[in-house]
Amino acid sequence: AANVNGITFIYPDRTLVLSLDGDLWRIEKPMALPGDMAAINGFINSLFTMRADDFIDAKKEEKKGSFGKPFLVLDLKILAVDRKVTFYRPASDPGAVYAVTTSEDPIYKLRSTDVRFLDKNVFALRDKSVIHLADQGKVDMIDVERDGENYKVVKNDGKWTLSGAPSGTKLDDTKISHLLATLQTTQAEKFIDQPSPEKAALSPPRARVALKDNGGKTIDELVLGKEDGETIYARSNGQPTPFLVGKGLLDAVPKKEDLLPKGPPPAPQAKPAS
Repeated sequence: AANVNGITFIYPDRTLVLSLDGDLWRIEKPMALPGDMAAINGFINSLFTMRADDFIDAKKEEKKGSFGKPFLVLDLKILAVDRKVTFYRPASDPGAVYAVTTSEDPIYKLRSTDVRFLDKNVFALRDKSVIHLADQGKVDMIDVERDGENYKVVKNDGKWTLSGAPSGTKLDDTKISHLLATLQTTQAEKFIDQPSPEKAALSPPRARVALKDNGGKTIDELVLGKEDGETIYARSNGQPTPFLVGKGLLDAVPKKEDLLPKGPPPAPQAKPAS
């Protein structure tokens, strides 16, 4: 399975083409998109661990002719070799699926419940990360705009500080940690792949979050726009098109006042008598 570097799915109504670019899967067709590594590797593992319930060795061509049209032709590129598997779901045997490989191999009979994972679409295989952040420790500055107010938090000696705040001002670090964790784990619920007036739902933005490294380079940036029911319109540098995400993501972006301690500021320390 580790040697698979290309997959083509040919369904009656769609074709998907995937290729491995270095260590990353990409969707090449019907559009160029980053692939969901976990979903694609999981598919490959499921494919290679499938087990047949029965084998057909005699009169294979006659049996194959009774299957009708395939519901999937799967073309795997394993190193430099192409391996094709054609899957049939004959009406005469609704509880079974038959897999045909080469003329030398038997026809494999599978249970239909074991091959549900074969039904894939672009959304299932594309990367759905809201932002691309492999390591939270690489973030040293967060530039935030929330409801028209802009602020920056900067990491100094492992602690977050509010840019421009008086020295010694303590922040609620839990809200920063929660923001980073939410950004890292939240996934898009729907993508807006076709140009439409929905893109206007991102302007003016409700919130903007830019994550930067210690050199000031942007790791990724997320913009949140208008709400739509339980979702909110969004875009990020790591995704080629706008998308909808659960509106709880907006709640994870703290307002400036939420980071500051409640109550009066601490009294300045008295200087020791000379």
